[in-house]
This record gives sequence, structure tokens and C-alpha cells, in this order.
Amino acid sequence: MPEQPYFYEYLTGFEFLDLCGRLNGMGRENTRRRSAEMLARVRLSEAGNMAIRKYSKGMMQRLGLAQALLHDPELVILDEPMSGLDPMGRMEVRGIITELKAAAVPSSSAAISFQTWKRSATASSSLTVGRRWPRERSQI
Repeated sequence: MPEQPYFYEYLTGFEFLDLCGRLNGMGRENTRRRSAEMLARVRLSEAGNMAIRKYSKGMMQRLGLAQALLHDPELVILDEPMSGLDPMGRMEVRGIITELKAAAVPSSSAAISFQTWKRSATASSSLTVGRRWPRERSQI
């Protein structure tokens, strides 16, 4: 998900996710089901039929997150997902990322934000090209 995602503002959130799913090769029924699931996951179910141009910055960030997760990717890279958000918006997005992190254990999905990773990284490990490597050179 880019730092500042672009949306077709004349579409509703649901229509946008439906378009993205279809462009990604997802079937119609699967796209509609996943779109509804993702809108619920990012707490936009009630705004799903509202034009995106009426969304707040936080709502757009959450819609971008829903779009990034729509096709159930194995890895999601988020570039500044909390950029420009007010404290409440930051808290909501951070909560969603935390939920995704917890849900990633039993499923094939994984979500990582550099900010979140940086906060949770330990001195003994680092992320290199998608793999976890020991930090001490003697163990490499």
C-alpha cells in the first residue's frame, strides 16, 4: 500500500474494491464476498456505499488497507500507513494492523508496517529480503 493511495473518488468504497478484485482476476462472487469482508475488517461497512470523495483521510487509509488485503496476499508491505492521520485515525489503523498480525498466524496472510516492525524488532533479529536472519555475524 503506497503512502498516499489514489482512489477513483466517484466510486463507492464497495465499487472500488469490486473493481480492484476483478482487475486482479478474482471471480465476481468471490470479489463481492471479500469486498464486504474487508470493509468490515477495516470498519468501513457502513461507509461502503458512500462515494469515496466523502471519505476522511483515515477512511481512505483504511480503504487502501482493505484493497491491499482483498486478494489475501501472503505479504503486505505498508508505506507509512498512518501518515497524515489524526491521533484517533492512527489508533484505528494501528489496531487494524495489530489484528492482522494476530490473525496472520493461522492463515496465509501477513501484514507488516515498518513502523510496527521497528517497534517490535528485537536486538537479536532483523528482516532481510523477507527472511529472518541472526544479527550476530558469528551466526551468519
